[in-house]
Amino acid sequence: MAGNQRVYKQRIRSTQTLQKVFRAMELIASSRIGQARRNAQEASPYDHALSQAVAALGSYSRFEHPITQERTDTNRVAILVVTSDRGMAGAYSATILRETGRLIEE
Repeated sequence: MAGNQRVYKQRIRSTQTLQKVFRAMELIASSRIGQARRNAQEASPYDHALSQAVAALGSYSRFEHPITQERTDTNRVAILVVTSDRGMAGAYSATILRETGRLIEE
């Protein structure tokens, strides 16, 4: 009986320890979210200016540049892959790389 009681106490302690770890992770994540929101708000004027510049270019119908023209020879294609370099992203990077490989094989 005493052995079971020791096991239960150990489980309770490990649960309490995990609870502290999860709480710390939650606090770190909430501070990062706040920082990301501030960064997004600070970048808003640049986003607006870039959107206006692209809209102005798009409205100019006689704008001819090789990068804006549709190509007929599609032997070469460039793929830009963006993944996470941090932990806590789950299977995000693996999924992106798997889908990129599938796209390349097509």
